Amino acid sequence: MNQPQKVAVSISEMARMVGLSRQRFHQLKGTTFPEPKRDPETNRPYYDEELQQVCLDVRRRNCGIDGKPVLFYTARHPLGQQPKAVRKPKAQPKQSSEYADLIAALDGLGLSATASQVEAAVKQVFPDGIQKLHSGEVIRAVFLHLKRQEQGT
Repeated sequence: MNQPQKVAVSISEMARMVGLSRQRFHQLKGTTFPEPKRDPETNRPYYDEELQQVCLDVRRRNCGIDGKPVLFYTARHPLGQQPKAVRKPKAQPKQSSEYADLIAALDGLGLSATASQVEAAVKQVFPDGIQKLHSGEVIRAVFLHLKRQEQGT
């Protein structure tokens, strides 16, 4: 809110300046905030310096142009600034292990295990192999086995 004012700003920019979404600003336009002026040639709405100051005062004082008090929610980011883009986590490299799906399932359960640990656990718990077993059964048994090893029991 303590930024230099421009000669004219769009409705979107005015909404950003007072820390509201465009939609919410449009809802409050005419009652809480003043209606914008319009360019006579293009009919495009804009807020000049005087109206910008009125809008900023409304936000600062929590009192609309109609004289009624208005409560604004606290902004999730500093007023007048765009929120920082959230970076997506990088995908983990594909494991070339035959147990990659099993390792991923164990990781989803909060248990980090290497391919060699999982391979040893599978051989110990299922000496005949896991080809004919349901995946949930295998995941559960390997998870419990590795947890017991981790706890030393």
